[in-house]
Amino acid sequence: MPDSTTDGSPQPSSQLWIFQTALIAIGVFVYLNSFKGQIVFDDVAINEDLAIRHLWPPWGAMTSPQQVARPLVGLSLALNYAVSGTNLWSYHLFNLIIHVLAALVLFGVVRRTLMTDRLRERFGKASTGLAFSIALIWMVHPLQTQSVTYLIQRSEAMAGLFYLLTLYCVIRGLSGEHKAGWYAAAVASCAAGMGSKPVMATAPIMVLIYQLIFFTGSLKKTLRQSAGLYAGLAATWLILAATLGASSTSQISAGFSLAHLTPWEYLRSQFGVIVHYLRLSLWPTNLCLDYGWPVAKAAGDIVPYALIVGLLGLLTLFALKRCREVGFLGVWFFLILAPTSSVMPIVDLAVEHRMYLPLAAVVTLIVIGVHRLAPLILPSLRDTQRAARWAGVVAVAVIAAWFGSLTIARNEYYESKLVMWADVVTKRPDNWRGRNHLGLYLSERGEIDEAKIQFEKAIEYNPAYPEAHSNLGMALAHTGHPAEAMVHYQEAVRLWPQVKIANFNLGQITASQGKWGEAAAYYRNEIKVNPSYGEAYTQLGLALEKQKQFAAAAAAYRDDLTLFPNSPQGLCFLALLLANSEAGDLRDTDQAIRLAEMAVKITRRQPVALDILASVYSSAGRFQDAAATAQEAMNAAQSGGANELAAGIRSRLASYTAGRADRP
Repeated sequence: MPDSTTDGSPQPSSQLWIFQTALIAIGVFVYLNSFKGQIVFDDVAINEDLAIRHLWPPWGAMTSPQQVARPLVGLSLALNYAVSGTNLWSYHLFNLIIHVLAALVLFGVVRRTLMTDRLRERFGKASTGLAFSIALIWMVHPLQTQSVTYLIQRSEAMAGLFYLLTLYCVIRGLSGEHKAGWYAAAVASCAAGMGSKPVMATAPIMVLIYQLIFFTGSLKKTLRQSAGLYAGLAATWLILAATLGASSTSQISAGFSLAHLTPWEYLRSQFGVIVHYLRLSLWPTNLCLDYGWPVAKAAGDIVPYALIVGLLGLLTLFALKRCREVGFLGVWFFLILAPTSSVMPIVDLAVEHRMYLPLAAVVTLIVIGVHRLAPLILPSLRDTQRAARWAGVVAVAVIAAWFGSLTIARNEYYESKLVMWADVVTKRPDNWRGRNHLGLYLSERGEIDEAKIQFEKAIEYNPAYPEAHSNLGMALAHTGHPAEAMVHYQEAVRLWPQVKIANFNLGQITASQGKWGEAAAYYRNEIKVNPSYGEAYTQLGLALEKQKQFAAAAAAYRDDLTLFPNSPQGLCFLALLLANSEAGDLRDTDQAIRLAEMAVKITRRQPVALDILASVYSSAGRFQDAAATAQEAMNAAQSGGANELAAGIRSRLASYTAGRADRP
């Protein structure tokens, strides 16, 4: 049915659908290239969190150590994994849908707010256009890329959507019929938000302030009219308390127990961070994935920014007395930022995704302010409403086009981990985490010497950074310095026993020295801290085989295959063990053949897998099959330039032809 305008005339639903469809289309267009985005930074949870690999029962993904504080985020990742595994298209699609829905709900919130009794006379006729302008600019603003294109930060966007939806449902309940239904929906949305991210904590308070300012004008009246609503909203805090309590034992990135960051250090640093956020809101250039923001120590890094933030706070209080609608925008900005930008220390002092919802207040203030002030500054616009309207359309279109182009350009950084971290190091040269990650991706490209420089710089800036020690050890091992590598691996483990890969690499070095028992211990330590690292299981199996612990070795290989059923290493190593085991009760050539044939199929007949299948055939006495398979393996190795491998296969081929079993 038609929705009435603020001047009493009906507004066709088709007009609203035009604006809503435009928001959807523009949002999809601006973020279409985000689908090329790769896994960066904390996105590794997609690969490492084993709990998200099972959608049912749902509480497995919701209560995993990595997602227990944000159970709905864990559930959403499990849903994506069920749809596309580690192929990222469904993850990006989910993030885009959440963001566009949030823009649509923001459109509804602003439009209905401008149609309230307090604002109808001033903004009623322009409510739809103003709401569309605000939602559009907010949606395409490049600051939002860190909540949309950065996959794991969907938590911010999900909480943002549920925050806005909670407020929208309350507005509908206050404005019309079916109060009970809308209020129930608001409580459900608030509960979902509490299960998405702790930033939702302020939502019940924000809704109370909104009703007080735009509807009742009195706290007593507000609570009397909507006691049930606020009881329900307050009850959702129990969800937040439960999730935070469940995550407290493993939470090392935030909280008052952080050893290296006090509440006072965090608070005094946030003045500069908030001013930086405001600068990015107005002029969103030089965005950075990882600021590595330093603790403010000098007066010059604290006082000027504290004065600016203090002045904005005073203006908000003044506005709450003189123009409460404007004051609400200040409350929205400061209250939503309060959990992350006040006294509770968080390892990352500044991150852009925290501005996901506060940005709406900045955009709304500017759009509404320009709408009100433009006729005063340019009197000619008062004489021609049509000219004023078109001037506003052009201004919004220009800003949206500029912001949209910056967003598209920013999305391109996510297409390459190397490009992203090179950008971080360029903008924040003393960021040790940026140096470490840049080194990682340089080493992936084979640029080990350049990678080593980055790891050394990371340690120079932060000698107690375990990942950098581990990665420098890896670079040293690659360049033929195992003794020096051991020193850095051991330092990494000393600094943080849960550091990943360091134990594995210690195992690799000790295994190369024939210290199989010591190597096995390191591999077991790696599995404890990094249970999704499949190669640790296969290397453990090899170390156990060397110690003639064949049953334990088979168990390690099977553990790898339990996690990764298509693991070529697990299939090949278990096949060789079953075909050649000195323990008679383990020998099973039929199963060995099945496993080796599966490895050949999975690897698309790569020479190593063919070589192992040939060996397994020979162990089963199928020498003709062994010889034919070995011939194919040798041809494939020669065509691929693997001459050393081809020579080894040629030797084994001679054995098979002579009717003798052989093993790589």
